Amino acid sequence: MPYLRAHVVGSMLRPPELLRSAASLRQGQMDVAEFRRIEDRAVDEAIAIQERAGIDLITDGEQRRLAFGDVFGQSVTGIEPVAPRAAGHGPLWRGGDEASRRLEIASPTGGIIVDRLRRGESKAAQEFVYARARARGPVKVTLPSPTMLMASWSPERSTQAYATLSDALDDVVDILRQEVHALAQLGCKHVQFDAPETTFALDENSIMLRAAGRSRESFCAEVVERLNQVAIEPGVEFSVHFCRGNARGHWHSAGGYGAISKLVFPHLAKFSYVLLEFDSERAGTFEPLSDLPESCCAVLGLITTKSGRLEPREHLTARIEQAAKILPRERLAISPQCGFASDAGGNPLTAEEQLAKLERVRQMADEVLR
Repeated sequence: MPYLRAHVVGSMLRPPELLRSAASLRQGQMDVAEFRRIEDRAVDEAIAIQERAGIDLITDGEQRRLAFGDVFGQSVTGIEPVAPRAAGHGPLWRGGDEASRRLEIASPTGGIIVDRLRRGESKAAQEFVYARARARGPVKVTLPSPTMLMASWSPERSTQAYATLSDALDDVVDILRQEVHALAQLGCKHVQFDAPETTFALDENSIMLRAAGRSRESFCAEVVERLNQVAIEPGVEFSVHFCRGNARGHWHSAGGYGAISKLVFPHLAKFSYVLLEFDSERAGTFEPLSDLPESCCAVLGLITTKSGRLEPREHLTARIEQAAKILPRERLAISPQCGFASDAGGNPLTAEEQLAKLERVRQMADEVLR
């Protein structure tokens, strides 16, 4: 089957009404039923925007999440929620201006592991059922990669439930398999795993590698092993997204994929699409694409979500032509570099700019990748 050419990564900007209502709900000034109606309207709008732009494989915009990966934390017991923290707290986030560094960003995985993990009511399944009923075309569901849950590991608190991080990840894998199976039973044909933690390995001295007590090689080996353990459901097409961090215009890693591509890319044969960030000089060159298996389509994240600046057609055409010298054109697609709102506050661009960027994705898919 031919590859789909025009993609989104996952999240869309939340409407102001949804953000205000979420605050009212937290303060006890709105009942849950009314909030759900507002949430439903936000999903309807996110779907309509993607369909208007002509995106081939859409999401519900992650409108029901505080952060892109907290769908896991909301679906299991054993994770204790943590309060949002300022973007400038600690050495994780880079970029952005001084004002944005004071903004509070929600935990991407929903909190800290404090007890044995057990799957409860699936938030992802609820998201899919609603979106499938509203969308005209195929819908994908985004889930955190297993090793993204390393961010939920606390040596002080998690060891009360698990002797080692690897033991905890074993349960994460089991739960994600159950999630994917449940989605497949509901008719979901495409699941995307978001794995932004992978690019921490671009820097051998990164905070994530130090916290996990792993070398670049062992860290990347665990990432691909765990990804392959969850991408096993028959009848489901899998994709994986590797970005360098995305929150309110901030990022966490820099450097070309060449530092990790030979450790990661050749092991992704189970994944039909590999979504990669190529919107800035931090992303390096296209040469690492040659390390992807022949069964993979590279989705070029050439259009930034970190600002409202619209990339010129000529620039994007030239970039795609460069990539086509490394990978055959029939194995290329295009997307924004990441979600528009990886946490609820969203990146610094307007709804109009968001639509223009999605329309540019469709335009380039038609003009250069058809």
